[in-house]
Amino acid sequence: MLKKMKRALALGAVAAIALLFMVTLILAFIDTEKARELLMASIVATIVIPTLIYVYLWLFQLFTKKKDDEK
Repeated sequence: MLKKMKRALALGAVAAIALLFMVTLILAFIDTEKARELLMASIVATIVIPTLIYVYLWLFQLFTKKKDDEK
């Protein structure tokens, strides 16, 4: 059950990152003030979201490893 959940979350994360890249690319070609603001937000999200996912997975592995070591 845990493997299926991890796989589904990983697939969702990949889809979200791919969507962010596509939105960033599209907004880069639109030349309006609102598009420029959205482009900056999209670039920040493209950097922050994968970083947060990485940190979450690292902490998850760190805490589950401690539980396994205790057993």
